[in-house]
Amino acid sequence: MDSLPPTCPSRREVTDHFVTAVVQASAPLGLTGGGLVALDGRAGAGKTTLAADIAAHLGGPRGAAIVHGDDFLRPMSWQARLTLGAQEGYQSLFDVDRLQRQVLSPLRGGRPARYRRYDPDTNSTPEHSTVEIEPGRLVIVEGVFVARPELAALYELTVFLDTPPDLCRTRLHARGQSPERLAWLACWQAIEEHYVTTTLPHNRVDLVLR
Repeated sequence: MDSLPPTCPSRREVTDHFVTAVVQASAPLGLTGGGLVALDGRAGAGKTTLAADIAAHLGGPRGAAIVHGDDFLRPMSWQARLTLGAQEGYQSLFDVDRLQRQVLSPLRGGRPARYRRYDPDTNSTPEHSTVEIEPGRLVIVEGVFVARPELAALYELTVFLDTPPDLCRTRLHARGQSPERLAWLACWQAIEEHYVTTTLPHNRVDLVLR
């Protein structure tokens, strides 16, 4: 576990501190020559920003690719999402098999990854959203649930960004507070809490950042 000093650093200082911790943890693994890193954490934790900074530091001569967990959301109606229970949402909201089949397993086997990104505007995975990643690059997979137990062994390094839940909620509410969004956030946070309390990522991952 890597924790911040007991002062009140700026958000930039927080990110720099976490990047340093990840760089140090990855040093024995030689990830600049390629590899898979999972960056997990609650929605609003700061994963996307941190992933970009890690990529800049560890990308090596070929650069790093970032895969977003949200690209693997299953197309389903808004009403269907809102009726998901916590366990059901954890099991069905994201297409984990597709992430493994199209990204993680090919790259682990030295083959290219090829997948379609989920488009929230059309609630689909259109052909024009296709992404291809050649093997031999550092690939950071960031998103909630990306280090879930059935995927964890496919990564060289697993990281959980343990941002306080209250801060995550504040950030999520700052992105919009329409009645529909607030209803979804309540549903989502129950799903998220189910993941954290039942799979205990803090106890499973290689590095916890808080």
